[in-house]
Parts: sequence; C-alpha cells; structure tokens
Amino acid sequence: MVFGKEFAEIYDDLYEVLGSRKGAYAEVLNFFRSAKKGTVLDIGCGTGKLDEDLHALGFEVLGIDPSAEMIAVAKKGEKEGLHFEVSSFQDFSAGDTFDHLVAAFNVFAYFRPEELPTFFKKAASLLSDDGFLLFDFWKNDEHFDVKPFGYNLVRTRKGPYLRLVQTRMKNDQVRIRYGFVSLHN
Repeated sequence: MVFGKEFAEIYDDLYEVLGSRKGAYAEVLNFFRSAKKGTVLDIGCGTGKLDEDLHALGFEVLGIDPSAEMIAVAKKGEKEGLHFEVSSFQDFSAGDTFDHLVAAFNVFAYFRPEELPTFFKKAASLLSDDGFLLFDFWKNDEHFDVKPFGYNLVRTRKGPYLRLVQTRMKNDQVRIRYGFVSLHN
C-alpha cells in the first residue's frame, strides 16, 4: 500500500504544513459552497479531512481509499452522514448514484494512464444526471528531474519530522516512496 500506518498517523499535520490544505484545498471547498447539497463520493479520501469539511457544509459524504491505515484514521471522525470505506475505486460498487464525485489532490497519480478511460466511464455511471465530478491533475516538476534520494525537515504541530523521498523510474513511470522519521518524543 502506498501509505502505511506511520504516514497515516501524521498525514493531517503534514498536509496542513506542506500547504495542500491552503490554496487548492480552499478552492475545492469554495466550489462546494455554491454546489447543490446532496451526496458526495470522495475517491482517494485519505484521512477524511476534506470529507469532514464537506459534511460541515451540509453534504452526505462517503470517502473511499485503498489504504486501511488512512481509513482507520478517517473512521475516527465518522458520524451520521459521514462514512468511510476501505476500497480502491476500481473495486468500489454502490447501489445508488451520487450527486457529486471528487477525486482531488493528485488522486490520478495512482492511476496508470490506460486506466483513466475506465475511471471516467465508471464515474459517469455513479453520478446522478445533474451532478458533477471534480478532479485535478498535478504537474510536479520534480518528477521530471528524478533524483534517487532526497530529504527535508518538516515541522508540524506534533513536532519535527525528517521526510525521506526515494524515487525511481520504471516503465516510463516515476515511483515515489516517502518515509518519515520523528525527531521528537
């Protein structure tokens, strides 16, 4: 699995500090503020922070993610109208449609390009007639200059972490592996 227990436990702090919950995150929430209230399927929900905010805006949300560790963290926030399930999008099945689907914050990085037509067909089948799919693609220039190893210091509310980044090219894809070493007690 891409994100293990160690990463899931510090993900929210890292997400806040590294800026993902500021610019793009705020744009997604602003978009949903003016959307018709209803049901949302969050594909690749991670620890569910976006889902908690969407629920606070009045949406009924189901978040799915293939990482059991990330979902274990997300489930701590479950309540009426806010649920989480361990599932990849490829394996997910639902009896009903959703008013809106979201696959934000680089979820497509975990799909091979040849999987995207199937993704969009399945998304269309899960979407109500007047709903929308909100998604993004990130271009990360560091992927084009692949370095085999890197590190940096990340300070969070829980304390500092050393972030280790290991990259490698394989079959025209960049594989990135993150590790975190706690520098606090």
